[in-house]
Amino acid sequence: MRWPSVSPGSGWSRTSTRIARQIVAAPHRIGGQAQFVEQPMPPVMSDSLSGVCTWISENLAMPLGVEQLAGRARMSVRTFARRFRAETGVPPAQWIRQRRIEHARELLELTDLPVEAVAARCGFGSAVALRARFSESVGVTPGQYRQAFRAGPPRPAALEWDLRARNGRLALAGHRRLRR
Repeated sequence: MRWPSVSPGSGWSRTSTRIARQIVAAPHRIGGQAQFVEQPMPPVMSDSLSGVCTWISENLAMPLGVEQLAGRARMSVRTFARRFRAETGVPPAQWIRQRRIEHARELLELTDLPVEAVAARCGFGSAVALRARFSESVGVTPGQYRQAFRAGPPRPAALEWDLRARNGRLALAGHRRLRR
């Protein structure tokens, strides 16, 4: 049996990340903050708003204003804001911010993009804005978040040196050949 490839950004990679979060608790958390828990977006019930929400999710890099979104839904701004909040439980701006944070989390976990590129793809405009919103929402900086989800538990430098010395050919970091 041949297993499907798991490449960054693939559906398999996202699924495996979600499953891992449900079964595994990180042994070490930075600064004593709460565990990272995925917060699913509230479902949208009406057809008129589900189309707009799908469009928002596909266009997070763009500036998204309530006037523009109301126009896409063919509603007045006031009606759109009221119905959006009634169906999702949050105002449109907060929903968009939550979706942008979730997208940033995915990119930080699955890619090696610099924080500036993640900020641009998620619609934050700058790395400074991403860091501020991300820290406010998640409790850590994007760099700390990436480090927590991309690396294993911290390894003492003495242990790594000892293991390299025992096996003169292979290094733990990337299994590169060492010169004697």
